[in-house]
Amino acid sequence: MLEPSEEQFEGEQARLGGAEIPEAVSACDDHRRVHPGSLNGLPRDEAGRREVARRNRVMGGVFLGVVLFPLLLAWLVLSPENGLQQTMNIPPCGFKLSTGLPCLTCGMTTSFTHAVRGDLWIAFLIQPFGMMLSVVCAGLSWVFGWAVVSGMSLDSVGRFLWRPRVVVPVVVLLVLSWLYNVVATMSGFHT
Repeated sequence: MLEPSEEQFEGEQARLGGAEIPEAVSACDDHRRVHPGSLNGLPRDEAGRREVARRNRVMGGVFLGVVLFPLLLAWLVLSPENGLQQTMNIPPCGFKLSTGLPCLTCGMTTSFTHAVRGDLWIAFLIQPFGMMLSVVCAGLSWVFGWAVVSGMSLDSVGRFLWRPRVVVPVVVLLVLSWLYNVVATMSGFHT
């Protein structure tokens, strides 16, 4: 990676009123410079830190709602015996009706409802990815709940979850779960 030239650095110092520009501390940010009014990107004054913590709490609350909604819906409203279609009066899967094979997410809601009730093995047999998704939602609810309470930044969580080393295996697991579901349907294990 190209380092900034001395002229660019001096121009940046002049733009900031001659203030010394501290080097970034993080290994992943070593090519960037940190703004002089902050320490590692965080405001130095108390009011600024409170504002950052408030924003972190709001974001934690939003994400907490996103992961708690399906957990609470599956636990309080949906029934594993009736499935999503009968409970919420939704038409059956069009892909399954036309091909006779399950779609990528067929069985996900039933699996999720079993998992939130603690029947993890049954949930896994129905749709492995649905069981894994419910466990991840439950785990993330604790992380996001802690962000609401403490004002913890969720930047590191986001950076971790959106890395190719995480996203690619998740997509592979989703496809493998679908293939398992197709084989189970063709062999008569699933209806």
